[in-house]
Amino acid sequence: MENKTMKKQFGLPTAISMIVGIVIGSGIFFKTDDILLDTNGSVLYGAIALVIGAIGIIFGGLTLSKLSEKSEKTGGLITYCEIAFGKRFAYFAGFYQMGIYFPALLGVILYVAANYTCMLFEDANLNIWVITLLYFFGTFAINYLSARLASYFQNISTVIKILPLVIIGYLGIRYGHVHALQSDTFSMAGVVASSSAIVAVAFSYDGWTVAPAVAHEIKNAKRNLSLALAISPIIIMMIYLIYFVGMSSILGPDKIMALGDNHVQLASVQLFGENGSKFVLVAIIISVLGTVNGLTLAAIRVPYALAIRKELPHSEQYVKVNAKTNIPTRSTILMMVITGAWMFAHFLTTKIPAFSSIDISSIPIFMMYLIYLILFVSVIHKYILKEVRGVFRGLICPVFACMGALIVISGAILSPMIKIYVIVSFLFIIIGVIIYEIAKKQR
Repeated sequence: MENKTMKKQFGLPTAISMIVGIVIGSGIFFKTDDILLDTNGSVLYGAIALVIGAIGIIFGGLTLSKLSEKSEKTGGLITYCEIAFGKRFAYFAGFYQMGIYFPALLGVILYVAANYTCMLFEDANLNIWVITLLYFFGTFAINYLSARLASYFQNISTVIKILPLVIIGYLGIRYGHVHALQSDTFSMAGVVASSSAIVAVAFSYDGWTVAPAVAHEIKNAKRNLSLALAISPIIIMMIYLIYFVGMSSILGPDKIMALGDNHVQLASVQLFGENGSKFVLVAIIISVLGTVNGLTLAAIRVPYALAIRKELPHSEQYVKVNAKTNIPTRSTILMMVITGAWMFAHFLTTKIPAFSSIDISSIPIFMMYLIYLILFVSVIHKYILKEVRGVFRGLICPVFACMGALIVISGAILSPMIKIYVIVSFLFIIIGVIIYEIAKKQR
């Protein structure tokens, strides 16, 4: 092992497939019922929530692309925070990504992949947590041993995951009961009443900022990352709307809400029969694992990005990159440990009734959107100071991005989970302060 800069190995297709592949994964499959529950079964308001969420990330992506043009330095979001408001703010954003954002999402989504695997082999009586652990170790092993293999899997899984969404959506709209969905009437009061659906929607869209984590490994990052951040959200929104309306047409909102995450299997059986539905489940499993792969690919680079800035205790250990795999070894191990802890937390929510109402996957959303909001405001500030040029991406996009972020934050505030969001987030900030001071003394 040696200290070195990680090589540039990803092009524009990988950057786009990383964003599309991470965002389109587990979210839309197991949050469709949550969106309908939060909108009282209204497909219209659910679709509006999906569009609002998309608008937020479209303008958010265009806004962040303005910051991505200023630096190709290691760290992605950490670097943008550094450009925006300095090293201290960047550290806390990175620490939050390392301590909560990536590992909490991975802990839940690995379980979701295992859940769909158990559905596929329902007669085998598989243990869902054994499958979760197999996927956990397998994904980290692939990403550590071969970044190129992880990149190939990301591209392939992106294509595979889009197919069932588009096919189910198309068949639902073509042959389902679309007319039954047209009874919804629009009103602003209905939109406000359904605002809590924005949190579920935000999770479904989450992952759109992951590509910047590997900005230093993207060829011609200033151009390619900007394009990826702008193009990907539009692709995602179109696919989500087709699937959401199509699925609601096939089963109807009431049945989707009653079945929960299992609605996908029933819809697949209705459309393709018992045998055909197995192929859909395989595609969904690959889809979810594609999300896991992309999140892991980004996650193992966060401790490395902090260590390069000497912001972790014993930073010199975390910047050592394996010469054969081009991956930081101790950074990978650290993320495995933290992800394992969040997997255990999710395990407790499935086994202990007192914790069953806690949705681990929603905890990272609240604080991350606060960080995004601060970044969007910083671009407006730099535009006013004439440090950023261009009215559209320097002012108009950040304003709309701020509006999108505020909608998500307000949805989180209205959620009954808000106390847990705040307590967990600020607990990690306190831990972050302690670790920062330890690292500072070592510097």
